[in-house]
Amino acid sequence: MKKTVNYIFPLVCLFMLVSCEKEGKPYKGEPQIAFALKTYTYNVSNATNSVSVPVQLIADAPQGAINATVNVDAGSTNCSSAVSVPNAVTIDSGRFTTNLVIGVTHANLNAGNANKLVLNLSAAGIKVSGSYGTVTITLNKQ
Repeated sequence: MKKTVNYIFPLVCLFMLVSCEKEGKPYKGEPQIAFALKTYTYNVSNATNSVSVPVQLIADAPQGAINATVNVDAGSTNCSSAVSVPNAVTIDSGRFTTNLVIGVTHANLNAGNANKLVLNLSAAGIKVSGSYGTVTITLNKQ
């Protein structure tokens, strides 16, 4: 019995070590820029003057500074007069994330949760994620 345990224990340890190595594989695809999520919902009170939307680099290593253009999808956005969206965002050299800070004017929001803001990323020199290049933001007026 003791000999069986002496053989099985090292095999189990080896299996666990090999299994753990597979989980930590770095991203090997083409570097991409993307919003962190496809949708965000923010409750906006009278005291709220901005919301932050994370933008990320998807890559196996940091890159140089990455500049992306931010466009408001006018056909899908119904609260343009209530928001101030920067037309660009930069992920600094050596970083993987940044925040796009959007100004919000509470008084100009529609009552309730009818405020939709749709943003699109575009960039020169780096691919924009096909799935996460657009974000829909719902601003609930409190």
